[in-house]
Amino acid sequence: MQMIGFAVQLSFVFLAVSKAEAGTERRAAIIISSITDDDFDNDIELRKREVPEPEAQIQTTTLLFNLSKNADDVRFLLYNKRNLGVSQELRYNDTESFKKSSFNPQEKTVFLIHGFWTNSSSPMPTTLKKAFLEASVPFNLIVVDWGLLSKPEPPKVLYAPVAYSMVVKRSIPIVYNRIADFIRFMRASNYTSLKKLKIIGHSLGAHVAGGVGRTVASFPESKGRKLARVTGLDPAGPLFQKLPVGQKITKDDAEFVDIYHTAAGTLGISAFTDGHVNFIPNGGHHQPGCVDPTNPVLGEAEFGSCSHNFVTKIYAASITRSFLACECDPELAIKNECPVNCNVTVLAGEPCPASTRGQYYFETT
Repeated sequence: MQMIGFAVQLSFVFLAVSKAEAGTERRAAIIISSITDDDFDNDIELRKREVPEPEAQIQTTTLLFNLSKNADDVRFLLYNKRNLGVSQELRYNDTESFKKSSFNPQEKTVFLIHGFWTNSSSPMPTTLKKAFLEASVPFNLIVVDWGLLSKPEPPKVLYAPVAYSMVVKRSIPIVYNRIADFIRFMRASNYTSLKKLKIIGHSLGAHVAGGVGRTVASFPESKGRKLARVTGLDPAGPLFQKLPVGQKITKDDAEFVDIYHTAAGTLGISAFTDGHVNFIPNGGHHQPGCVDPTNPVLGEAEFGSCSHNFVTKIYAASITRSFLACECDPELAIKNECPVNCNVTVLAGEPCPASTRGQYYFETT
C-alpha cells in the first residue's frame, strides 16, 4: 500500500453512521480532498472550496451546524457493575451527583473519550463499556460525551471538512480542559487520586486524552505528577501529523502512554514512536476483513474508515483475552515483516504492563 508522507496533501473520508430500524448501519461518506497539515498551519485553505478566515469560519460554521462551544455540554456518564446498562450523570462541581450515584472511590476510574462526529452512543464507548462491565475487576467507568462539540446538528456531512478543522482548533481544548477540571474536582473531593485514573481516547479523543494528561500535570496541586495511564486508540492523523509535543498525544502526557495503530498514515497518525509503547496490530495500516474506501485522487492510498475503528474491537477483546505481542522495528512493521513468534512477548491492550517500552506487533483475525 502506498503511504502518505507528511508533505503530501492528505485526503480523507468522514463517515456518518446511523442505525437503521432493522439494526443495520447506513453509511454516508464524503471524500474531502486536499486538507494538509500545512493548510492547518496557515489557517486552513481547502482546495475547490472558498473558506472564510478562521474566526469568521468558526462563527459561520457554528451558525450552520449549531456546534456548541459550551464546556457545560461535556457530559460525564457513570457506568459500573452496580448500575449495569443504566448511566448516572456526574456533574462538574456537584458533590450531590456523586453521593446519589453508585460511584465507588475505592475502585479505579476509567474515562472513555469518543472522537469526531460521534457521541456516547457511538461504537467506541458502547463496545468498550460492554467489555469493561463484563470484566472480573470492578471499575468506575465514565463515558465522556462531548457530542455537541464534536458532531454538528444537523449532522450535514457536506460540511465535514470545515467542521473538522473547527473541532480540532476550538472544541478539543474546551473538552480536555473541562475533563481536567472535572478530575481536579474529583481529587479535591476525595473521589479519586492520580494513581487510580486511566483515560482511553479514540481518534480525536486520543488527542483529547493527551491534553487532559498535560493539563492535570500542570495544576499546582499536582506538583508535576501525572495521570497513571493514557491510552490512545489510533490517534487521529489529519492536521496532527506534524504537530509538536504538547499539541498531540505523546509519552509526556502520563506516567504510561500506550498507543495502538490500525490506520496509520490515513485516518490515524503515522508516527509509531509517540507513546512509551506503540502497538502495531496486523501491520498498523489495514486491518483484516476491512474494505476501506479508496481515494480516487491518490489511487492506491487507502482510507482506513473500517481499520480506524477496528482498534476499538481489538482493545475491547484484550480486556477478556490475551494478545501476545513481539517487539518489532517500525520499518519492518510497514512492510508486514514483523515476527509473529518470539521468545519474549508482552501483553497488548488493557493488561499491558506499565513498564513496557518500544514498538510491538501482533496479529488478529
